[in-house]
Amino acid sequence: MYNRGFTLIEFLLVIVLIAIVLGVSVSLLSRGWSGMTITAMAKKLRSDMRYTQALAMAMRSSSSLSQPIRARVIFDTTNEKYDIKVVNDSDGDKVWGEAGEVEYAKDPSTGGDFTVQLNSGNYSGIAIDSATFSATGCTSSAIVEFDSMGVPYCINSSDQTSIKMDSSGTAVISKAGESATITVVQNTGRVY
Repeated sequence: MYNRGFTLIEFLLVIVLIAIVLGVSVSLLSRGWSGMTITAMAKKLRSDMRYTQALAMAMRSSSSLSQPIRARVIFDTTNEKYDIKVVNDSDGDKVWGEAGEVEYAKDPSTGGDFTVQLNSGNYSGIAIDSATFSATGCTSSAIVEFDSMGVPYCINSSDQTSIKMDSSGTAVISKAGESATITVVQNTGRVY
């Protein structure tokens, strides 16, 4: 004969499992959503910098040789944000991104201007501690620029010229005592 009911042990086991799941759920929910972790934000920033490099390289094939295109990540440590912009040197004076030579890159996820505002919303508590990209003859800059070959440049703050980086540059972000450093390697533009 078949017994179609539950035994007392099976019933108690199900009750114990439900209690464990509820206990874990209540514990997680009581802590609340604290936004993006520093690890997740570091991955996003690294991805955004690689996107910027790929954007500059992709634009090479779609732009004329008379007006090459470059792409920049511009860090604003005061306002806790970074922007990705596309620049050119249409007047040929070796100064990229002057008036009329700069525009926001399009954010592929929103279709709008590519700007990331930290320390609010999902990015609550995340800050840009520093962004330093330099080269010999280039005063340290919070801007990293990639050319059509993916090579990184420092933007000289005195005259706004682009100088190829000859040492690695970094951006440091932090949240609640934890920090992450994203590095851009000179010559290759490797981001890690």
